[in-house]
Order: sequence, then C-alpha cells, then structure tokens
Amino acid sequence: MGALSPYEYFNRIKPKIEELESSKGTLDYFDKYDIILPEIEQTREKIVRSLPPMLLGAAMMKIALDYYDSLDYETKDTDGTEIDTEYKIDLIAEKNDEVIVVQVKSGEISRQEFQEFISEAKKFLEEHHSSKKVRKLAVVADKLDSDADFSGIGKRLGEAEIGLEYEAPERIINELPKYRRHFKELREIHQQDS
Repeated sequence: MGALSPYEYFNRIKPKIEELESSKGTLDYFDKYDIILPEIEQTREKIVRSLPPMLLGAAMMKIALDYYDSLDYETKDTDGTEIDTEYKIDLIAEKNDEVIVVQVKSGEISRQEFQEFISEAKKFLEEHHSSKKVRKLAVVADKLDSDADFSGIGKRLGEAEIGLEYEAPERIINELPKYRRHFKELREIHQQDS
C-alpha cells in the first residue's frame, strides 16, 4: 500500500479534531487535548511529507511573486509561456519605468543554468524592454554555484546598463513572515528525505 494523499490523512484525523472541539468547556477537554494534539501534529507532518518535492519549487515561486508584489511591483508568472521556455525567465516584475526579470530555483543554480539565464534574460530585456530606465536580472535560489562568477557577470551587465541581483529565500521570507514556518518546515522535511 502506497502513501496516503494529504486529503486521506486529513480525513483520518478529522474525527479527532471534531472530538476535541466538542469537548470544549468540559472538564475532560485538557485530557483529550493532551492525547489528540500529538496525533494532529503527527498527521500534519505526514501530510507535509506526502507532498512532492516539486512543491518546494512551487512554494518558492509563490513566495517570490508575493515578495515583488509587496514591493509594489506588478508581477507576471511566466510558467509554461514562451518567455519561460525561450528566455529562462520565471517571473517579470514591473513598476513605473523599471523591470526585473527573475529566475526562481529551489536548491542550487549551477554555473551553466546561471549563464543561460543571464544570456537569455539579457536578450529578452534588450528585445522587449529597451526603453525602460531601470532593467535588472534577479536570481532567487538557495545557492549559486561557486563557479558562477556572479560579480564578473554583474560588472559586464552593468556596462550594458542592466543590474544583477541575488535574493536568498531566507531574506525574502524575513520580509514575508506569513511564510516562515511553512517554508522552513517544508524545506527541513524534504532535506531529511533526500
């Protein structure tokens, strides 16, 4: 028998939650609470563990979108579009006369992935946003390959009047506290399972 789906895990624990709710205001509430709460926590962990590792990448994308939204950018998720496949851009953030094209990656971005993104995203900015005063490329990833030459590429882009930013997920999450607990937990569980 395979792992249960999150829905199946929830259905298993739902009667316990209802039992606890129905005992509110009674003397045996705290006894039930002490018994049921650990079961709820175990089930919650099983639900998170049953989620595919790909969800971590999707969570990072959602967090990146919300982060740029919180900075008053108008954001566009490019997943599955020509912009994503041809230019390696996951999201576009625009505000006034500024555009930021972003690649979001769960885990480490390799030197090759980084260089492909820089090359293609630069081409995209030159073809589609040459009139913008502020043009930036941004990478949101856990780690950059140590051979990625971030500063050298940043210098070359600067000559083309294109900025380069690296955003660590932890820094973004500090700006968006609603994600701290869930993202940290999801990451820890998937690291344990790897």
